[in-house]
Amino acid sequence: DKGIELSSNLLSTEHIDAGEEKNIFFTVRNLNNYTDLKKIVLKVNTTLFPAGKYELSTLAESSYKKIMDVTIRAPDVNTTQIYTLKANVSYETLYGDSSSDAFDSTIYIEPVKKLVIEKTISPSPVDEKKEATVTVKVKNDRNVDVENVEVREIFSGSIAQRGTTSTTIAKIE
Repeated sequence: DKGIELSSNLLSTEHIDAGEEKNIFFTVRNLNNYTDLKKIVLKVNTTLFPAGKYELSTLAESSYKKIMDVTIRAPDVNTTQIYTLKANVSYETLYGDSSSDAFDSTIYIEPVKKLVIEKTISPSPVDEKKEATVTVKVKNDRNVDVENVEVREIFSGSIAQRGTTSTTIAKIE
Protein backbone atom coordinates (compact mmCIF):
# COMPACT_ATOMS: atom_id res chain seq x y z
CA ASP A 1 0.00 0.00 0.00
CA LYS A 2 1.64 3.24 -1.17
CA GLY A 3 -1.03 5.49 0.25
CA ILE A 4 -2.98 8.55 -0.74
CA GLU A 5 -1.95 12.14 -1.36
CA LEU A 6 -4.09 15.09 -0.31
CA SER A 7 -3.43 18.43 -2.02
CA SER A 8 -5.11 21.82 -2.16
CA ASN A 9 -4.91 25.13 -3.96
CA LEU A 10 -4.34 26.70 -0.52
CA LEU A 11 -0.82 27.42 0.63
CA SER A 12 0.32 26.46 4.12
CA THR A 13 0.11 30.19 4.87
CA GLU A 14 -2.57 32.10 2.95
CA HIS A 15 -3.42 35.83 2.95
CA ILE A 16 -6.93 36.88 1.88
CA ASP A 17 -8.48 40.35 1.89
CA ALA A 18 -11.68 40.94 3.87
CA GLY A 19 -14.70 40.44 1.62
CA GLU A 20 -12.66 38.61 -1.04
CA GLU A 21 -14.13 35.52 -2.67
CA LYS A 22 -11.78 32.56 -2.59
CA ASN A 23 -12.23 29.17 -4.22
CA ILE A 24 -10.88 26.36 -2.06
CA PHE A 25 -10.52 22.82 -3.32
CA PHE A 26 -8.90 19.55 -2.34
CA THR A 27 -7.83 16.70 -4.58
CA VAL A 28 -6.89 13.17 -3.61
CA ARG A 29 -4.43 11.01 -5.51
CA ASN A 30 -4.18 7.24 -5.27
CA LEU A 31 -0.44 6.45 -5.11
CA ASN A 32 -1.08 2.73 -5.64
CA ASN A 33 -0.38 1.32 -9.10
CA TYR A 34 -2.23 -1.95 -8.59
CA THR A 35 -5.22 -1.38 -6.35
CA ASP A 36 -8.22 0.91 -6.09
CA LEU A 37 -9.05 2.74 -2.89
CA LYS A 38 -12.48 2.76 -1.28
CA LYS A 39 -14.34 4.69 1.41
CA ILE A 40 -12.30 7.86 0.88
CA VAL A 41 -13.38 10.41 3.50
CA LEU A 42 -12.14 13.99 3.73
CA LYS A 43 -12.87 15.86 6.95
CA VAL A 44 -12.27 19.62 6.97
CA ASN A 45 -12.18 21.50 10.25
CA THR A 46 -12.12 25.32 10.25
CA THR A 47 -14.09 28.23 11.67
CA LEU A 48 -13.76 30.14 8.39
CA PHE A 49 -16.65 28.23 6.78
CA PRO A 50 -18.90 25.36 7.90
CA ALA A 51 -16.77 22.30 8.52
CA GLY A 52 -17.59 19.39 6.31
CA LYS A 53 -17.21 15.77 5.46
CA TYR A 54 -16.72 14.83 1.80
CA GLU A 55 -16.72 11.29 0.48
CA LEU A 56 -15.78 9.24 -2.56
CA SER A 57 -16.84 5.62 -2.78
CA THR A 58 -13.80 4.56 -4.83
CA LEU A 59 -10.65 5.97 -6.43
CA ALA A 60 -9.06 3.98 -9.23
CA GLU A 61 -5.41 2.95 -9.11
CA SER A 62 -2.92 5.73 -9.99
CA SER A 63 -5.70 8.30 -10.41
CA TYR A 64 -6.69 11.56 -8.78
CA LYS A 65 -9.97 13.33 -8.26
CA LYS A 66 -11.29 16.57 -6.78
CA ILE A 67 -13.07 15.70 -3.55
CA MET A 68 -14.05 19.18 -2.32
CA ASP A 69 -14.66 22.47 -4.15
CA VAL A 70 -16.18 25.45 -2.31
CA THR A 71 -16.15 29.20 -2.77
CA ILE A 72 -16.04 31.28 0.38
CA ARG A 73 -16.30 34.99 1.04
CA ALA A 74 -13.83 36.18 3.65
CA PRO A 75 -15.48 37.95 6.57
CA ASP A 76 -15.20 41.72 6.94
CA VAL A 77 -12.55 42.51 9.54
CA ASN A 78 -11.03 45.69 11.00
CA THR A 79 -7.85 43.96 12.13
CA THR A 80 -6.08 40.87 10.81
CA GLN A 81 -7.84 37.69 11.93
CA ILE A 82 -6.14 34.29 11.90
CA TYR A 83 -8.01 31.11 10.98
CA THR A 84 -6.72 27.56 10.81
CA LEU A 85 -7.87 24.93 8.39
CA LYS A 86 -7.13 21.29 9.08
CA ALA A 87 -8.00 18.60 6.59
CA ASN A 88 -7.60 14.86 6.93
CA VAL A 89 -8.35 12.20 4.34
CA SER A 90 -8.64 8.50 5.15
CA TYR A 91 -9.36 5.44 3.02
CA GLU A 92 -9.36 1.67 2.80
CA THR A 93 -7.86 -0.58 0.14
CA LEU A 94 -9.72 -3.50 -1.34
CA TYR A 95 -7.52 -5.69 0.90
CA GLY A 96 -8.62 -3.99 4.13
CA ASP A 97 -5.53 -1.81 4.65
CA SER A 98 -6.17 1.79 5.69
CA SER A 99 -4.21 4.98 6.07
CA SER A 100 -4.57 8.75 5.90
CA ASP A 101 -2.96 12.05 4.89
CA ALA A 102 -3.33 15.52 6.38
CA PHE A 103 -3.12 19.14 5.25
CA ASP A 104 -2.93 22.26 7.42
CA SER A 105 -3.19 25.91 6.46
CA THR A 106 -3.07 29.13 8.43
CA ILE A 107 -5.28 31.75 6.79
CA TYR A 108 -4.87 35.45 7.53
CA ILE A 109 -7.94 37.55 6.75
CA GLU A 110 -6.70 41.11 6.42
CA PRO A 111 -8.55 44.42 6.30
CA VAL A 112 -8.79 45.79 2.77
CA LYS A 113 -5.91 48.13 2.14
CA LYS A 114 -6.52 51.33 0.26
CA LEU A 115 -4.99 52.06 -3.08
CA VAL A 116 -2.20 54.59 -2.73
CA ILE A 117 -2.54 57.45 -5.22
CA GLU A 118 0.27 59.91 -5.77
CA LYS A 119 -0.09 62.99 -7.99
CA THR A 120 2.69 65.29 -9.14
CA ILE A 121 2.49 68.45 -11.23
CA SER A 122 5.58 69.68 -13.00
CA PRO A 123 6.51 72.48 -12.93
CA SER A 124 4.77 73.66 -9.80
CA PRO A 125 3.47 76.27 -9.59
CA VAL A 126 2.27 76.51 -13.18
CA ASP A 127 2.74 79.96 -14.66
CA GLU A 128 -0.11 81.55 -16.60
CA LYS A 129 -0.38 80.30 -20.21
CA LYS A 130 2.38 77.74 -19.62
CA GLU A 131 2.24 73.96 -19.93
CA ALA A 132 2.52 71.49 -17.08
CA THR A 133 2.61 67.72 -16.82
CA VAL A 134 0.33 65.95 -14.35
CA THR A 135 1.47 62.45 -13.39
CA VAL A 136 -0.70 60.10 -11.35
CA LYS A 137 0.73 56.89 -9.84
CA VAL A 138 -1.52 54.23 -8.33
CA LYS A 139 0.01 51.59 -6.02
CA ASN A 140 -1.87 48.44 -5.04
CA ASP A 141 -0.90 47.07 -1.60
CA ARG A 142 -3.79 44.57 -1.57
CA ASN A 143 -3.45 40.79 -1.76
CA VAL A 144 -5.39 40.66 -5.03
CA ASP A 145 -5.23 42.43 -8.35
CA VAL A 146 -7.63 45.33 -8.78
CA GLU A 147 -9.32 45.74 -12.14
CA ASN A 148 -10.98 48.69 -13.90
CA VAL A 149 -9.70 51.36 -11.54
CA GLU A 150 -10.80 54.82 -12.59
CA VAL A 151 -8.94 57.95 -11.49
CA ARG A 152 -10.55 61.37 -11.97
CA GLU A 153 -9.34 64.86 -11.24
CA ILE A 154 -11.44 68.00 -11.13
CA PHE A 155 -9.51 71.15 -12.00
CA SER A 156 -10.73 74.58 -11.10
CA GLY A 157 -10.51 77.38 -13.62
CA SER A 158 -9.80 77.04 -17.31
CA ILE A 159 -7.66 74.07 -18.29
CA ALA A 160 -6.78 73.00 -21.82
CA GLN A 161 -5.98 69.32 -22.15
CA ARG A 162 -3.43 68.01 -24.67
CA GLY A 163 -1.63 64.76 -25.23
CA THR A 164 -2.34 61.28 -23.98
CA THR A 165 -4.87 60.91 -21.19
CA SER A 166 -6.41 57.85 -19.68
CA THR A 167 -8.83 57.61 -16.77
CA THR A 168 -9.17 53.83 -16.60
CA ILE A 169 -6.45 51.42 -15.60
CA ALA A 170 -7.28 47.93 -16.85
CA LYS A 171 -5.47 46.04 -14.09
CA ILE A 172 -3.21 46.91 -11.17
CA GLU A 173 -1.12 44.07 -9.77
